[in-house]
Amino acid sequence: MRIGIDATVFKGNTYTGVSRCAYEIIRNWIKRYPEHEYFLFSGTTILPELILPNNWHRVVKPCVVGGAQVWNIIELPKLIKQNKIDAFWGPNFILPKKNGNIKYYVTVHDLAPFKIRGIAATSNSLKLKLFAKRSCLRADKVIAVSKATQKDVIDIFKIPEKKVIVSYNGGLPTEFTSDCLVKKVCKLEKEKYFLFVSTIEPRKNLITLIKAFEKYLENTNSNIKLVLVGKKGWKCKSIFNAIENSPYREQIILPGYVSDEEKAWLYQNAVGFIFPSLYEGFGIPILEAMAYGVITITAKNSSLCEVGGDAVLYMQNEKDTEELSQLMNKVVSMKKEEKTIFRKKMEKQVRKFSWDKNADEIMKLIMQN
Repeated sequence: MRIGIDATVFKGNTYTGVSRCAYEIIRNWIKRYPEHEYFLFSGTTILPELILPNNWHRVVKPCVVGGAQVWNIIELPKLIKQNKIDAFWGPNFILPKKNGNIKYYVTVHDLAPFKIRGIAATSNSLKLKLFAKRSCLRADKVIAVSKATQKDVIDIFKIPEKKVIVSYNGGLPTEFTSDCLVKKVCKLEKEKYFLFVSTIEPRKNLITLIKAFEKYLENTNSNIKLVLVGKKGWKCKSIFNAIENSPYREQIILPGYVSDEEKAWLYQNAVGFIFPSLYEGFGIPILEAMAYGVITITAKNSSLCEVGGDAVLYMQNEKDTEELSQLMNKVVSMKKEEKTIFRKKMEKQVRKFSWDKNADEIMKLIMQN
């Protein structure tokens, strides 16, 4: 079978969110499904650091005008036809106009702009609203990354339930490391910091986290730190202003984007992981934290309960700084026996999710149709 993949999701050589998901699926298919022919389509360089076997092809055709969306409309249908594709997968909610009898599959990660106004950049919201529903209607099957996202696709886009299947993402591989640069630069000690990992943007509810951290320090006079890992996102200025104006500025650490190895060290050695996001289609950081046995606090909304199960602590109100402050205190004060119980629950919960399973489910879907 000749399988086409929209590779416009890859920009540079850092993989987070949607690009991480697509990257893990591709790596898996390279190892486990060598019997097919694969075509990665993009208008720019595709995964230059990844060594592809002979049955994998990079097809790059720059678009003369416009960005990725224009390329998707003008160039991608031509490339699909020229390369005689049998099945096409869009890993980021966009499918081109259908051409012939090609089977179309699209992954939808979340419909955040449809759920909460002002939660994402205007350009991203507009792109999602213009292309997502159209792509879901064109698709032979829609792949939702959680039951929460599946419900949103069915309810908001009025897509028939039988057409929308759920295939959960995996998490960060548990590669343990004893040392890393971020530890030295940020002067971090084992179990002396809370950790957050994701894009620095309003959707992640970071001002609530910062205010809760301040309350925790006021009440405990602790020397514990808060480490906020991630690249700058949309409308992040207000978050950085809150950090700069904090009376505990010296205890808030901003290492920026870090490598998987550095992230692994940060997870391993944190006293607790906090993810108070307002809305998530899946929530990979929670899964990563549980894989490393870190006691986790998260909001009780969207898909986060699916990912966390009974293995994490939940904020009943994601905007309540007092509640979050008390949960932070609970984590720091947690006895060894209680941590052991939580870690057993984490191990059980993490086993429900893997990139192997995710890749297998999408491939089986393609092969069945």
